[in-house]
Amino acid sequence: MTLDRVRVLGWARALLLFGVQLCFCLAPCPAQTSAAGPSAAAKESSAEFVAAAYEVLQEMSEITGLRLRGPLKKTLRSRDDIRAYLIRQMDDDKNPQERYADARAAEAFGLLPQKFDLDPFLVDLMTEQIAGLYDPKAREFYIADWIPLAAQKPVMAHELTHALQDQYFHIEEWSKAVHTNGDATLARDAVLEGSAMAAMVDYTLRDTGHSLKDLPGFDPSMMMGDLASSPKLEQAPPFIKDTLMFPYLSGLSFTASAIRNVGWSALANIFAKPPLSTQQILHPALYKSGKVPRRVSVPSFEKPLGADWVKLEDDTMGELVPPGSVVVIDKASHAVEMSEWKSIRERPIYFVWHEKGYSCAWCNVVHDNLFVVPYPTSRKAVMIFKMPRAATIIGRIVHVWSPLLMIGAPSLG
Repeated sequence: MTLDRVRVLGWARALLLFGVQLCFCLAPCPAQTSAAGPSAAAKESSAEFVAAAYEVLQEMSEITGLRLRGPLKKTLRSRDDIRAYLIRQMDDDKNPQERYADARAAEAFGLLPQKFDLDPFLVDLMTEQIAGLYDPKAREFYIADWIPLAAQKPVMAHELTHALQDQYFHIEEWSKAVHTNGDATLARDAVLEGSAMAAMVDYTLRDTGHSLKDLPGFDPSMMMGDLASSPKLEQAPPFIKDTLMFPYLSGLSFTASAIRNVGWSALANIFAKPPLSTQQILHPALYKSGKVPRRVSVPSFEKPLGADWVKLEDDTMGELVPPGSVVVIDKASHAVEMSEWKSIRERPIYFVWHEKGYSCAWCNVVHDNLFVVPYPTSRKAVMIFKMPRAATIIGRIVHVWSPLLMIGAPSLG
């Protein structure tokens, strides 16, 4: 179960900017006509856009090794255009019962507040600061018309990478091939968005003589802007934030690991043999070793539940720690590991007692100061305590059991 965000990815490959730095996925907007013809300034802006897009497309082809195989449409779009399309596409893509099931399933796992109004929140969130998108159905690249040309170019780098990928790997069909498994779908989304992020990083570094594969200690969380500049995202429940950011941040780490030794030629092999789960995205070594995630089988509940229940969702979830989970702590591992990690998802999480309560968090130790570090998308601040008087590391978290609250749905009407 991965919420609407994963299904939104079937509409388009898109980039949002908040704080100028972080990117997200959205949907495309079809062409709209106006009774009045475009102004001279608009024509000039459009001409500059087309010329810049052509220039960036050539550079992305050089970076990724993917040569342009066919024509590509390029268009500037307004925020109102894209928002209107989002609403229509949400209705066309999923019926109310399916959207109801998504929201209730998330509530059952404690991932969303009870009776959270998901649809309008997602539309507002995803139109808050849209930057650009690629529509694989129309094979058309759109970009926000309110963004200055200089700021448009990194967005172009990301989206035009999707356009090139589509001409080689048919990304819509490739992504939908596992549409019945939300975890596998999210893993493929991470390949698509992570590789486009990696290409964007290489585009940004193109004049420095370096590339992403030259930066083994690169931390994707450095690309995050200030969440305060994106009010809707700052208000989002943590699960929505994590689900939105996962393909970009963790996908970037996965791509960086894949191309580090062989370069962009690794991309074709990943599309030919994609990761099977988000676990393989979080832990690239598992993907490289060929370790297959264990298949989960769920017994039938229809008979014991009786006739007053309706199955809302049947899907696979990846690594997740929802509220109310039971954690297993290795008390022998109470010394903070200060080495470098390949990704933020591989960083050890510790169970900490401190004078304000208990926390599951990353930790840093400087002299006798313990820094309790929240996940980057959390609205919690870093806390600092003196050890051992004000804080103690009880141990490292090694296993998690998640709760499930059954929510009845006698009527979906």
